[in-house]
Amino acid sequence: MKIDNNYRLVYEENGTVTLQFYEERIRVKKDTGLKESFEFTENYYYANIIQALTAYSKKALVPSDTIKEVLDSQKCIELNLAIFYGKR
Repeated sequence: MKIDNNYRLVYEENGTVTLQFYEERIRVKKDTGLKESFEFTENYYYANIIQALTAYSKKALVPSDTIKEVLDSQKCIELNLAIFYGKR
């Protein structure tokens, strides 16, 4: 389930939740030198959705340099979570 443009939640069969960071990147193939795009992913594993969403909120605030950026990011997180919970 998509949370924002770079994070999504993936539900595992064993009941755990994966918070997955993803973004499009470009790489150069060694054998041909051609550029190709690919989806880079980084997985963070949690026991439940509450832990995963708490981790997401902390990760989303990390790149903030000012209080205004923190508040803007927090507002965006709250809107995303409202949309997320509204669709359940």
